[in-house]
Amino acid sequence: MYLFARQAVLRDLEAGKWSVDIGAAAAGGLGVDVGVWANALSPGFGTTTWISMWSDLGALEKAFAALSSDATYLALVARGHSSSTAQLTTYYSRLSTRDPPRVASPGTSQLSPRCARRANFFAG
Repeated sequence: MYLFARQAVLRDLEAGKWSVDIGAAAAGGLGVDVGVWANALSPGFGTTTWISMWSDLGALEKAFAALSSDATYLALVARGHSSSTAQLTTYYSRLSTRDPPRVASPGTSQLSPRCARRANFFAG
């Protein structure tokens, strides 16, 4: 099981809606749940993180290859690029637990405690 996370710092007023929209588009194109959250009351204000869980790296690679031709997703990427103040950072890690952490549905911030701890570790 692999935890895959992408992170960007977004400062635009529409960034919250956009981050949920692109998370939902990614989930639709990837075929897995994508959790989305943003730091609000911290020095990392505007840092947005998207996470997903994968059974193996081959499945992750295949899904992202298919997503790269999704017109809706690519339009959202182009629109969001202008509001990002930092480069997109990507993390992934192999998890060695029997029970995979539960990823929240797109647009929610409800993560299992185990998933939240792991995601926070990788997000910095």
